[in-house]
Amino acid sequence: MTTAVLKDAYFDWVQSATGLATAKIIFLNQDFKRPDRDYISLFMSDFVEIGDQYTSHPNNTTGAAVIVQDWEHTLQIQAIGDKLGVVDPIERLLNLQASLGMINKYKILQDAGIAFVNSLLGPIDISGLKDVGFEPRAALDLKFRLPWDITDPDQGVIEKTIIESTVVSPNLVDQTISLITVDSTP
Repeated sequence: MTTAVLKDAYFDWVQSATGLATAKIIFLNQDFKRPDRDYISLFMSDFVEIGDQYTSHPNNTTGAAVIVQDWEHTLQIQAIGDKLGVVDPIERLLNLQASLGMINKYKILQDAGIAFVNSLLGPIDISGLKDVGFEPRAALDLKFRLPWDITDPDQGVIEKTIIESTVVSPNLVDQTISLITVDSTP
C-alpha cells in the first residue's frame, strides 16, 4: 500500500460518486492554482496505528516475513459551490457520503483495500467570504481503515540448532549430555 494508491482510490471514488470533471477534484496543498468554483478538495490526515502488528512466519527459503499493520486516518473533504448558487455543497457532500452505501461506488475503495469506518463530522456549512464575494462551502470528515503490509527481509531462517545441557545427577556429579542437533532445513 502506498499513499499514491490511496490518493488514486479516493480520487476515483469522488469522481465516480459526484460526476465532477477530473480537474475539479484536487488534493489540498497541491502546488497549482485551485480550479474555478464548484470543485472538491481532499486532505488525508495523519495515520494512526490501530491494535498490534501481526508478523507472519518467515519464508522457509528467504527468511522474509510480512508485517501486517492496521491504520486509520481521516479523509477531510470540502465542497466549494459555484458562483451562481446552483450547486449546494452540503447536498453534494451528502450524496458523496451516501455513495458509501452503493456497492459499485464503495467497491472502488474496497479494491484498494480501504474500509469505511464512520463519519466524524458533517457535512457542515463552512461558507464564508473569499476575496470580495461569498463562497458557499461545506466540510465532511470520514474515517477509513486500511491494512499496511511491510515485508521484513531480515527475519532470518534458523537452519540448525545445537543444544548442549549439563545435568546434575543425584550423587552431585556433573555430567554432560551429548550434543543434540535439530536440523530444520526445508
